[in-house]
Amino acid sequence: MKKKSLWILLGILILLIGVYFGIGHWQKVQKEKDDLEKEKSKITLVKGNDWKKLSYTKDGSELRFEKKEDTWYVEGDDKTKLTQSYVTAIAEAFSDLQAVRELKGGDELSDYGLDNPTYTVTLTDKDGKQIVCYIGNGAGENYYFTMGEKKKVYLIPGEVVQTLQYDLEQMKSTEE
Repeated sequence: MKKKSLWILLGILILLIGVYFGIGHWQKVQKEKDDLEKEKSKITLVKGNDWKKLSYTKDGSELRFEKKEDTWYVEGDDKTKLTQSYVTAIAEAFSDLQAVRELKGGDELSDYGLDNPTYTVTLTDKDGKQIVCYIGNGAGENYYFTMGEKKKVYLIPGEVVQTLQYDLEQMKSTEE
C-alpha cells in the first residue's frame, strides 16, 4: 500500500513539473509573439541617420547647427562653443523617430496646429538629403507631427519635443 501511494505521489510530482515547464514555455512563446506584433506595429517616421546639419524654428526664431568632425557648431560660427549634449540630444531624437500612432480621419491641419507649426525641424544628412518635420499642438503627453508634403498626421512622444525647448543662450558652453 505504501509503495502504491509513493508511486501515485511521484506521478503527481512528475505531472506538476511537466505543467510548470509547459506553462513557462507557453509564456515565452506568447511574449515572443507580443514582441513581434509590437515590432510590426511600429511606425518609423525618420530612420536612423548621421545628421550633418539641423535647424529648427522656435517661437519665430531659427537655430541652425552644423556638425564638423563630430562636434556641433552654430552654422557659420565655429567660434561659439556649444554644450554638445543639447544638439546631440536633438539629433538623436530625430535619428530613429517613431510615431505613437498615425491619425486617420481627414481633419484639417489647423485642427492639429500644423498649418502654423510650433516647430519646424530641418535635418540634412551627409549626402545633402533634407527631411523637413513639422510639430504642432500637444495632445496629452504627445504632439501632432507631419513631415514633407504634410499628407499624414502622427502623434510623436513628448520627449522628442523636449529636446527643442532650449534657446541658443542656454546651449552655449560656459567652459572656456
